[in-house]
Amino acid sequence: MSVSDQLLLLAEVSIALAGFSGIVATFQFRGGERKSRGDVIGLIAMVKLGLFCALMSFLPLALMNFPALEPDAWRISSGMAVLIFGSFLIWLYPHTKKVRFRGTNRLVIWGWWCLNIISLITMALNALGLGLQGTAGPYIVVLLNPLSFVAYMFIRLLARPLWRAIREEEAATETQPSK
Repeated sequence: MSVSDQLLLLAEVSIALAGFSGIVATFQFRGGERKSRGDVIGLIAMVKLGLFCALMSFLPLALMNFPALEPDAWRISSGMAVLIFGSFLIWLYPHTKKVRFRGTNRLVIWGWWCLNIISLITMALNALGLGLQGTAGPYIVVLLNPLSFVAYMFIRLLARPLWRAIREEEAATETQPSK
């Protein structure tokens, strides 16, 4: 699979996840269900990160249309990714401090923040051509970080009403008198 095919696949998956998460969230939050800060932040993160991955997948392809920029396309794209992703993380950090994460979600979020730091460092090194020589490999691998987080949050969004229904059934079963 060529690099351009990989980038196009990343863009398609990113747009699909961002779009479907918006649709699912719209239908889930229509009723009188309780909404939390975490729900809203998670939805915003899914849509923004999905669209970020799509944009960052198209940027090197657009830059490669100019033959003079082809060798520098990965460096320019990596630099733009550091600026955009870094600014999103700066926006996200204070908002997630107010959200209470429990259990596995807490572990996933902490791990994701560690991966974000590694991703930003890797993109900065790729942009500067230090050790990574401005290549496609690290760029594509680093884009998988926000995309995998979007996929995790999408699965969580889909499973939430199911878990809520199971908890309600279990609570109803526990309160019924036994025969």
